[in-house]
Amino acid sequence: MTDIRHDFAETDRMAKRLMEHAEHLHGAAGPHSGQAHKRLLQHHGKDPLASAVANGSTRILDVIRKAEGELHDHLKNMSKGLEQNSKNHQEHEKSLAEALKKIVQLDSKAAGVRKAQGPEHHGPNTALKPHTITLEWKHGMPRLEFLQKAMALRRLGKQGKLFNAPKVNREGELTRQYKSALIKILHEQHKDSPDYDRIMQRVQGMEADHLHELQLGGEDSWKNLRMLHKWTNWDIGSQQINHDLATHKVPVGTPIKIKMKWKWW
Repeated sequence: MTDIRHDFAETDRMAKRLMEHAEHLHGAAGPHSGQAHKRLLQHHGKDPLASAVANGSTRILDVIRKAEGELHDHLKNMSKGLEQNSKNHQEHEKSLAEALKKIVQLDSKAAGVRKAQGPEHHGPNTALKPHTITLEWKHGMPRLEFLQKAMALRRLGKQGKLFNAPKVNREGELTRQYKSALIKILHEQHKDSPDYDRIMQRVQGMEADHLHELQLGGEDSWKNLRMLHKWTNWDIGSQQINHDLATHKVPVGTPIKIKMKWKWW
């Protein structure tokens, strides 16, 4: 069984360093790069990173990631039977507790489906030659979210955990309940914050993504969920990964490696 635990914080730090380094190189690249960048912006509008810096988008994402970490902690405790015993639940926590309970139930149901699957669902066929998929950043994708997703998949590929998996029956309600529980946490923590509307707007534009893609051998579990910009999630999963696998007729079980194409100026 694939180990779906992932160091989100480490991937985030690496993604931020990579993005900052890219911006530094761009700033020092000279007039030719600068002119090309200006022409690009004429076609695509204001530079996304400049917009992110101006409106605090990265800071808002950090708020969501922090709340998501707390959600995972809640779910770990609930799975261990500890959450029900916490003292002095406030009235507002009852709704969250019900959402957590529902997620754990759905996760248990999905685990039963995984257990019944054959060996072809649980690991790569190392006798097959690895296939490489290149993930490309596109205009409209939040840069940092793209990097976090792409770098996480690249790391999983290096660890030998990605492979072309047979089609799986996913528990669709799991992702909806996950997002709902996260919104409850964010509402309670930031309802009096001047950033409340921006936080809610940002999270509503996201959806629960399987960090380790199901079609690449990831598990349908809350442990494998993380919020991601909706269109970025759809494009990476459907338009890039699925399209590549189908176009190249990649056999089931083939080990998968990930490359990134992220030069955005």
